[in-house]
Amino acid sequence: MNVKRYFAPTAREALRALKEALGPDAIVLSNRAVEGGVEILALPGEAVGALQAANRAAVTARAGGQAPDVAAGAGR
Repeated sequence: MNVKRYFAPTAREALRALKEALGPDAIVLSNRAVEGGVEILALPGEAVGALQAANRAAVTARAGGQAPDVAAGAGR
């Protein structure tokens, strides 16, 4: 995963730059006011699949190598 940092004087400008670079499906991880403006950390939208796969692997490892019962709500 490659987290990108966007800085601008306003949140609107930072979000505009983020969407231009990463597309409309970008995932905002955090935003905060910093000296001189706003900082936004984001991932490209296609990174969701990688996050889900990593989460599934971690849940399976915690379950002792057995796939969790998704219908029962495990792994959420």
